Amino acid sequence: MALILKDRFRALFKPYNLALLFLFLIFNAQSMYLIQMRSSVNSNFLPILHFAKNPAAFQNDIMYQCTQFLFTLYYIIPGLLAHYLSNDVIIYATLLLQNSLIFICLYWLAQELFDDRLTSVLSIIIVVFYGVTRFSLGSDVVFGANLFPGLFAIPLLLLAISFFLEDRFLLAGLITGLMFNFHGSHSLFVIVMFSVYFLFNFRSVGLVTIVKSLCLFALGALPLVLIILLSRQPATGQLPFKEWLIHMYIRRGHHCFPSMFVIKAKLFFTLTMLPIVFSYIFNDRLETEKRKKLFYLAGGVLLLFVIGTVFTELIPVAPIINLTLFRSSRFLVLVGIIIFADYFARVYQGENQAASLAVLLIVFTFFSQNQFILMVPALIYLVFYELNRKFKWLTEKKYYHWLILFLLVAVFETGVILLKDLFPVLTLLQRNPTGLYLALLSMALFFASDSVKVFLPYKNQFKAVFLILFLVVSVLYVSYPRPPLAYDPSWLEVQRWINLNAPADKLVITPPYKRGFRSYGGRGIILTWFDSDDMAYVPHLGQEIMSRLKDLGFSYRNLKSASWYTCLRLLQNSYNRFNENYFRYLAGKYDCGLLIVERSKTLAFPMLYFNDDYAVYLVR
Repeated sequence: MALILKDRFRALFKPYNLALLFLFLIFNAQSMYLIQMRSSVNSNFLPILHFAKNPAAFQNDIMYQCTQFLFTLYYIIPGLLAHYLSNDVIIYATLLLQNSLIFICLYWLAQELFDDRLTSVLSIIIVVFYGVTRFSLGSDVVFGANLFPGLFAIPLLLLAISFFLEDRFLLAGLITGLMFNFHGSHSLFVIVMFSVYFLFNFRSVGLVTIVKSLCLFALGALPLVLIILLSRQPATGQLPFKEWLIHMYIRRGHHCFPSMFVIKAKLFFTLTMLPIVFSYIFNDRLETEKRKKLFYLAGGVLLLFVIGTVFTELIPVAPIINLTLFRSSRFLVLVGIIIFADYFARVYQGENQAASLAVLLIVFTFFSQNQFILMVPALIYLVFYELNRKFKWLTEKKYYHWLILFLLVAVFETGVILLKDLFPVLTLLQRNPTGLYLALLSMALFFASDSVKVFLPYKNQFKAVFLILFLVVSVLYVSYPRPPLAYDPSWLEVQRWINLNAPADKLVITPPYKRGFRSYGGRGIILTWFDSDDMAYVPHLGQEIMSRLKDLGFSYRNLKSASWYTCLRLLQNSYNRFNENYFRYLAGKYDCGLLIVERSKTLAFPMLYFNDDYAVYLVR
């Protein structure tokens, strides 16, 4: 036993394992730093911990009523542990579990596809750095400083996909069914992807195997299905469908309706898919049978796109709208990044250094978010490189390849500079590239160490220096823990003061355009604009949610032409016009004790607390 432990301890210090351990520690430190400041991203998780500890404080809070119908087992264990452990311990343990699962399951899937440790490590590096951005259509991050049910389910659904690729269809179906209990829509995405493969290959797979796999899925999903059926509520409190649809179009349009996806999201997703499709076509190491399975899995995602377009935009159907089918694209991107990472590893280990730099350029366009235009010349060069490998059009002299690559980059960069005034959308593809170019320069010097005479006497030492420089610049450029865009220290200070000083049995009147108060405030509130999202999941409370929203200043005037941000501005203007009499009306109707307003607004109530941006008043 001692020898086994000794060998495993030594294995930790192998280069690939050290790289993964370093990356894991850095990423978890960053996630835990950010999550302390993000009340918005914990808008369900933390309040549920508060609900479990002190339900009396939230009895009149509409979100407390909504959480009774959040059909996921994700919150049950943290809710039970809340009676024994501090919130911070539960948050960090959950975050550590989620991040560990994505590392483990992504590595497992990459090993199943290519059985190459370098590919597995590169896949994780790309997903970690790229995953902090918008990862796919209609969705947010895959993991990181977030506590949502989907972020727990995604890694284990990737594990199900890896078993599917091994022809272990029964186990894949069972895991997918079990994940239905944590995130139903993501689980449905994956079983649809599997079903498309089954449909076109039922003879080779076998009808009995297909039926068993689908039955195991149903068996695994049964606990949550029973909960949903037993929790059905009468439709008496629902909004009329047309009114509900208009509200969903504005509040959740950026998640559910393709026509509402911002141009930046569509552009980035398209440019992300380009190298993935390219590497799928040209990656020789992808086995034929696995290539076939991945083709049908991608077909399943395409089918979900079609259904998600038809039954949201053309023939709106509430359950389809709520499923946000375009979020299935995240599985396409995750698997695709592994394929690209393997192509990167193959080219990196080859002799053509210009091709190595081209694939590196593509990786950094993933990282940099707004330098996607550099991907286009790199991909054009790689297409030429692959065709030249086959047809031998050009001599193997290296400087020809360098010349072609840099000419393509120069042409495209110059084109953007000249055309961005005519086509403003091109400005989405630009960002201060200093860190990007420093990282690329260090990696170019790393490659040059093998051939430049100046470096040859101390080749290994120079390569080590350039590699360290590359890693340092990459970490600083990509994952330096910056405060999130929504970070508002004054808002967090108010929440913490309320948590320590406000009566526990009364609601607090808060600005409806500010999110996340319950996370650190620990008290119930009337409503925020963001809570109206719950109408998608608890339609029987739709009328009550809309009534509270109107009491806080919301109006349907010009709603069809309004946007998500327009509604926030409308609520802010309305709320800031309320006088003492109206605040008394709200306090009496909803049993509120304290009131929070912007510091610039003065009221004839006793002021209990203030900071730079907000003030707390006692309503009487």
